[in-house]
Amino acid sequence: MTLNNPRNIFVLLLAEMLCVFSLHSNAQDLPVPANEAANASKNKINKFDPPYTFTADQLWEKLLNVAASFPDGLTRTNIDKIFSTSLEREAYSNPQISKYETEAWQVSQGKDWFFSMGAVLKNHKAISFSFSWRDGPLVLPPRGMCIPMKKVESTLLKYGWESTSKLRMYPQYWVDYHFIKYMHGSMRITSDGDGDAACLLDFFIVNK
Repeated sequence: MTLNNPRNIFVLLLAEMLCVFSLHSNAQDLPVPANEAANASKNKINKFDPPYTFTADQLWEKLLNVAASFPDGLTRTNIDKIFSTSLEREAYSNPQISKYETEAWQVSQGKDWFFSMGAVLKNHKAISFSFSWRDGPLVLPPRGMCIPMKKVESTLLKYGWESTSKLRMYPQYWVDYHFIKYMHGSMRITSDGDGDAACLLDFFIVNK
């Protein structure tokens, strides 16, 4: 068969395409080595990535539950029950904290849970609790998970929390809202502003 004939060239190209397709199909049928299967498993989407198992409204209800239980009724077991988590013990590096016989428990975003959360306990009861969208610097909430700060403020006032101050943090333009409630402690909530579109970024409550 000569290559001078266009028909012969077409036949050769068609044969080559069929050969490549056949090799590809056979390769898919071959068993995947164990190490490759393990790597593929690691690269799968983390179970703590979206979509989440609760809405922004349901998350706010969980945080309100924390505030209502704090401090005497908030234990590690109760926190796990509220959020369906499993808090892990955190090793202390600060001896000033250890001497007060307290212990810290936490979960990390993307590793243990959907978001980051922690609590410091003494005698099995929480003396502080914190929640944020991830470890480290403050970030905006994930898409669809904004808890409106206007709603947060009005709900807390409704349940007896007193607003004590509102401080703007420069240059990020975050705003710190401070609340207190007798027998429940002090609360600080950070948002990405104070307008109608502002969202909760960080939630912290401490018994003092």
